[in-house]
Amino acid sequence: VNYDWSDRNTNMTVKKENYSGLMRELEQREKKVNDIQAMGDKLVRDGHPGKKTVEAFTAALQTQWSWILQLCCCVEAHLKENMAYYQFFADVKEAQDKMKKMQESMKKKYSCDRSTTATRLEDLLQDAVEEKEQLNEFKTLLNGLNKRSRSVIQLKPRNPTTPIKGKTPIQAVCDFKQQEITVHKGEECALLNNSQPFKWKVLNRSGNEAVVPSVCFLVPPVNKEAVDSVSSLDSNLQQMTSMWQMLHINLKSLLSWQYLTRDFTQIRSWNIAMLKTMKPEEYRLVMRNLEAHYQDFMRDSQDSQLFRPDDRMQVEDDYNKVSQHFDNLLRSMEKGQQDETLCKNYISEIKDLRLRIENCESQTVSRIRKPLDKEPLKECSQKWGEQQKVQGELEGLKKDLDKVSVKTQQVLASPQQPASAPVLRSELDVTVQKMDHVYMLSSVYLEKLKTVDMVIRNTQGAEGVLKQYEDCLREVQAVPSDVKEVEAQRSKLKVNK
Repeated sequence: VNYDWSDRNTNMTVKKENYSGLMRELEQREKKVNDIQAMGDKLVRDGHPGKKTVEAFTAALQTQWSWILQLCCCVEAHLKENMAYYQFFADVKEAQDKMKKMQESMKKKYSCDRSTTATRLEDLLQDAVEEKEQLNEFKTLLNGLNKRSRSVIQLKPRNPTTPIKGKTPIQAVCDFKQQEITVHKGEECALLNNSQPFKWKVLNRSGNEAVVPSVCFLVPPVNKEAVDSVSSLDSNLQQMTSMWQMLHINLKSLLSWQYLTRDFTQIRSWNIAMLKTMKPEEYRLVMRNLEAHYQDFMRDSQDSQLFRPDDRMQVEDDYNKVSQHFDNLLRSMEKGQQDETLCKNYISEIKDLRLRIENCESQTVSRIRKPLDKEPLKECSQKWGEQQKVQGELEGLKKDLDKVSVKTQQVLASPQQPASAPVLRSELDVTVQKMDHVYMLSSVYLEKLKTVDMVIRNTQGAEGVLKQYEDCLREVQAVPSDVKEVEAQRSKLKVNK
């Protein structure tokens, strides 16, 4: 009866040992009580002269033994509730310690900045997923503690140093009867005064007041301290969850930024030559990754503590510049492919022109090497006419070559030279030189043909004059003897001249 079941007595081991000792003692005494009860019953049956005294004694013994058994039920109930009470608060304390340790670990572990590598961030994000599971486990634990908190009894009102206000509800854990009051097990009463640790002033449902052993009553839930402790844990869990979410957002934004920076560096290093060595699906995959990482960063960094609005604007500007760089490279490469096609077409045209020029050259050289025959004037005139046609063809070829040369120079002036540019330049130079040579050869040959024609014509004229002189001289049969006749002949020759 006089055992402290309040919050002052926290040693559950001693309480269990005392209860075990009490039960062992009761088992020993129960046999003696039963023996005495049996002896009294026998004396009463045998008609013992002190029958009434025996009956009174055995009845008192039975009453006392019943009271002891009731007290045992009370002790068992108090022990059970005490165990639940202290186990609950031990579990709360353990949960508090774990949450505090986890919170400190998260702050230390997930403190990252832009120098943290992508690999490290990936590992941390994986760890964060596992810790999210731990937070969910804490939530499950708190749900259990919250449910248990509603069934935790109150021990502080059992402490006389804790004054009560008004009527505190209490519950009987055994039947109790005395002259002033009768209480049945499970009945709800009101505690009026707890100034004595082992005797309480209580009020039953019938309105009767009495001072009764406090061991007969429990102070039932709700235990505000238990409920508040779980509420505190729940508040801490919410704070931890919010902190985890913020740290998780920071990690994701950093990882997106690292991926995006890596993409920026890779694409900035590209040039036309590198792009040509890559398969289209390769650089398209990189650009798709760039777009995905950019969208991830813009989403993740929106609520991140590590990136301000000006950081986001800078990343957006870098993204636009890198995308423009790739578009320029792609257009240049496509233009280079077009220029390559043009190069091959121009090479083909130039080769065709050179073949025609060489054909003109062949004709010209053939005419040069062929000497004039029996009728030089006629043959010379014929060669001149034929060469004029060649010269005309050369004039047309020269114009065509000039047009192709202008187009070719536009391609060769491009900053990104096609692969066939050296061949094109070489073919153009050779053909231009060939054109100049053949054109000059033809022009010189035509001039020479003019000169030869003039020489032939002049030669033929001189021969005619000589023939006239010969004819005139042939008409003179004899040399005149008279000076006057000689002068007359001389004057006649002068006239012919």
